[in-house]
Amino acid sequence: MALKLRNNFVNVDTYVVGDTEIPKGTYVKLSSSVLVAAGAGEDGEGITTEIGYAGKECRVAGPGSTCLALAHDNAITEGLYLVCSSTGRVDGAATMYSASQKIIGKAKMASSAAGQLISVFVMDIPVAKAAG
Repeated sequence: MALKLRNNFVNVDTYVVGDTEIPKGTYVKLSSSVLVAAGAGEDGEGITTEIGYAGKECRVAGPGSTCLALAHDNAITEGLYLVCSSTGRVDGAATMYSASQKIIGKAKMASSAAGQLISVFVMDIPVAKAAG
């Protein structure tokens, strides 16, 4: 049975996007009080639930929510813990880009291609605690 792509927003905030459009499903952070794509190892707010247009408001799903996120590649399997890649996409925690990285989610489905939207349970766990 195939998993249906569904959202379950438990914790959603709205922020104004910076000068650059942000794709739906991107892990984001605040920079100078506006929303931008986060990079590897950066502390973020959550995952965009819609396209973030420059200068407009965008909803962000925070911890406890289930939403769609952009996969970094096709190596994500169901149940895999996820971290943020350098472009704001989700990637498997085994790829760890920096020692300060956080687990930002858990894959609820596998990816078959880079840039695919996959269902993710959003989390915010420091790596040191997640490993123990």
